[in-house]
Amino acid sequence: MKNTTFTKQQFFVLWLINPFISALMLLRNMKGVSSMGPYLLISFFFGFSFVMAPNSGADSTRYAQELKQLYDSKVSFDAYFSQIYSEESSKLDIYQPLLTWLVSQFTGNYQWLFGIYAIVFGFFWFKAIRMARSLLPDRLSLFFVLLILLFAFINPIWSINGVRMWTAVGIFFYGLLLLHFMNNKKGYVFVVLPIFVHFSLVLALALYLVYRLLPTKNFLLLYGIYVLTFFIGEMDLGVIRTYFKLLPGFVQSRQSYLGDEYAEGVKLASEQYIGHIIMYRNLFKYVIISMVSWIYLSMFFKKAKSILKFNQFFAMALIFSAFSNLASQIPSGGRFAVLSSLLVVFSFIWYLSREVNGYLPKRFQSMAQLILLFIVVVQIRIGADYFGAFLFIGNPVVNLFIQDNTPLIYYIKSMF
Repeated sequence: MKNTTFTKQQFFVLWLINPFISALMLLRNMKGVSSMGPYLLISFFFGFSFVMAPNSGADSTRYAQELKQLYDSKVSFDAYFSQIYSEESSKLDIYQPLLTWLVSQFTGNYQWLFGIYAIVFGFFWFKAIRMARSLLPDRLSLFFVLLILLFAFINPIWSINGVRMWTAVGIFFYGLLLLHFMNNKKGYVFVVLPIFVHFSLVLALALYLVYRLLPTKNFLLLYGIYVLTFFIGEMDLGVIRTYFKLLPGFVQSRQSYLGDEYAEGVKLASEQYIGHIIMYRNLFKYVIISMVSWIYLSMFFKKAKSILKFNQFFAMALIFSAFSNLASQIPSGGRFAVLSSLLVVFSFIWYLSREVNGYLPKRFQSMAQLILLFIVVVQIRIGADYFGAFLFIGNPVVNLFIQDNTPLIYYIKSMF
C-alpha cells in the first residue's frame, strides 16, 4: 500500500481487532490503496457478520437453509445440478447454486457462505467506487462525499441479501466501466458473465448490443426518449406475456414474474412502505432525472467541450435509463433502475470532474446536500435490517462464536 499512513501488516492486525475501524481508515485513504486485499477483507467481514432476523422472509434465509440442507444431506454434484436447467425446475442460474454446493462440502454455517458472497460482491463494488473516487480531488467537500455515498449505496454490499440479482448487476456495471471508462476490452467478459449469475441480465446484454449497433447517438433524440419514458403510463402485462411465450421453455419457467398474482403481491408489498421510504423513492427518482437533465442541458446550452469517451458513456446511460423506465411498469422490473442509476450517477460525477462549467453553483449545492443526505440516511436505514451491533464492535474471531441475528434497527427502535 503506497502513499498511506499504514502498511498491509498494520491494516491486517487492526482488521483482526476491529474491522470497522480498519474500514474507516481504508476509506479515508482510498486513493492511496491500490491492492484489493484490504477491500476484500472488509467485504468478507461484512458478509461473515450478515444478520438474518428469524422469520424475516428475506431471500438470505432461504440461501442459508439451502446450505444447511445440502450440508446435512451430502447431495452429490451430479444429483444437485441435474435439476438446474430442467423444465420442471425454476433454477436458471449457476453462480449461487454452485457456490452454495461448494461451501456445503465443508460447513453448514451460513456465515462462511455469506462471507464468500460478500467477497465476490465487494470486489466489483469497490472497483466501481474506486473508479468514481479517482475522478474527484483528494480533499472532498461535503457535497462530493454525499455524492460518492449515494453512488455506493445504489447497489450496496448488504444487497447480498438478494445475492443473485445484485451481484449480477455489479458485475455487469463493472464490465461497462472497463469498456467505456478504462478502455479495457476485458470488459466484454464481465458483461456476458452476469447471465450465469442471474438470468435477467440477458436483457441488459441485449440492450447493450442494441446500443453498440445504433448508427447514431443523437443526444436530443435520446434525451427526448428518456423524458418521455419517465412520464409514460403503465404497460399492458398481457402483451408482455404474449412475447414471453416465444422464449425457450426453461426461460418460461419464470413466467410467474408476469402473473397477476405476483403483480398483486408486489403491489401490496409496496403499499406497506412507510412515509420516509416513499419519500426516499420519489426523491431518488427525481434526483436521477435532474442529473440527466443537468448534464444534457449543460452540454447543449453551454457548449461544453465534447469528449467522445464521455459522450458514449452518457448516451449509454440514457438508453439504459429509458429502458428501465419502461421496465419499471412491470412487477420487479424496477430492478433495472439500479443499473441505469449507477450509469447516471457515474456520468454525473464524471461530468462534474471534467467540466468547470459543470460544477453546481453554491446555492444549488446547499439544497442538493440536504436531499442527498436524506437519501443516504434512508439507504443506511434499509441496510440496518441486515447488519447488527457486532459489525461495529466485533471481529472475525468473536463473530465466529457469536451469531448475531438481531438487526441494528431493532436496537435503535427500542430506544424510542
